Amino acid sequence: REYHGAFEAVANPKNHEAINRAFRLLMDDESRYVFSSKFEYLVTLDKRYLDRIRSKQPVYFDSTLLRISPQEVFVDGGAYIGDTLQQFLLLTKGVFSTYHAFEPDSKNFLALQQVANFDSQRIITIPFGLADCSKKQWFNSTSRADSQFLKNGESGSESIGVVSLDDYFINHPPPTFVKTDIEGFETL
Repeated sequence: REYHGAFEAVANPKNHEAINRAFRLLMDDESRYVFSSKFEYLVTLDKRYLDRIRSKQPVYFDSTLLRISPQEVFVDGGAYIGDTLQQFLLLTKGVFSTYHAFEPDSKNFLALQQVANFDSQRIITIPFGLADCSKKQWFNSTSRADSQFLKNGESGSESIGVVSLDDYFINHPPPTFVKTDIEGFETL
């Protein structure tokens, strides 16, 4: 729930017009309410603003938006310790094609494997991050949700492998659903 540097970004007057433009792009009351609540949290650091916008729908599986099929080939980018996998298994009651779980943090990966071990034929755990191309990348491992990839040139705790989905799925049926929770790596 906390993001390093987010408070400074919100407080910086240079960002205010961009924040207002982003808000104006939102078309419905609920989206504007969530945006405003997150903004108020970043300004005040009062977690009640986050608590009031907690969804009652399962994270990533809002039944008003999507349906999971028995042929689902699910990609979990940033699988963490298997929390999304557990939700997916409850939702599907075990009826799906394959689940590909990518987690670069070594301690989190061990916990993920414990969740996935019962069905290693369909639940495939991959100790890599996702990126636009397959390579090595600097990674700051905290074994929490705030582990993060670093920009080139920044020192990190370790160099790890990342893979592109295109490269990975050359030898697998293509994904039907891609979830990514990749801690800010989208912009690197």
